[in-house]
Amino acid sequence: AEYAGLIADHYEKARENILAAQMYELAGDRARELSNPQLALSHYHKVLALISGEPHQNTWRVLILHQVAALLWLQARLVEAGDAYTTMRQMAEIDGDLAAQASAMTGLSGVMLDQMQYEQALIAAEKAEQAAFLVGDDLQLTKALLNKSQAHHRLDSSDEALKEVQQALELSNRLEDSETAVQCLRLLTLIAVDSGQQAYVTHYVNLLQDLLNHLDAAKINLSAIGMGYIALGEINNRLGR
Repeated sequence: AEYAGLIADHYEKARENILAAQMYELAGDRARELSNPQLALSHYHKVLALISGEPHQNTWRVLILHQVAALLWLQARLVEAGDAYTTMRQMAEIDGDLAAQASAMTGLSGVMLDQMQYEQALIAAEKAEQAAFLVGDDLQLTKALLNKSQAHHRLDSSDEALKEVQQALELSNRLEDSETAVQCLRLLTLIAVDSGQQAYVTHYVNLLQDLLNHLDAAKINLSAIGMGYIALGEINNRLGR
């Protein structure tokens, strides 16, 4: 894997486009694992360029676009990330791949939330929810419901936000998706803070702390643990503690 980029360059010069693209993908994966998003993006873009004239490689193109969009979002390159998710959705539509469409629209709604485009984020999340429901993808359905809830919360539609985040929390617990559960508990707490329901604030903070204690004791999902403590810090700031 460490020499994948050099091997890919060799294949590219020999006009072996598919072999070159496969090696560039491997190199991109390795760069991503080593926390080098810019190098990973460079490799993934080469994959897309090499397979651009291969219509039967559409499924592969969708997978690479998903990696590209996620890396751009990680770097807060929100306009580019949104464009990548949009292109991913379009490619998935050509293939009739509802699961990939759900993933793309979930990602796009998340980017739009970060851009504070709440009405557009809500529309994208609703489309993601519909696609995820049709294919029975509970993981994407959970994320879509969470994004819908966040958009409704920002649009001051508290009842809708509360209903959707409770649904998302129930699904995330069933799926044992700790990261989404942390985000749900964070949002439930903030909704309670905004509505002045101190008893619910205490309840959800305790649930969040219990979840973090469990994850910490089991030494699993460090990402969820980190997200959880960031959420607790945000909540304490909102409460003036």
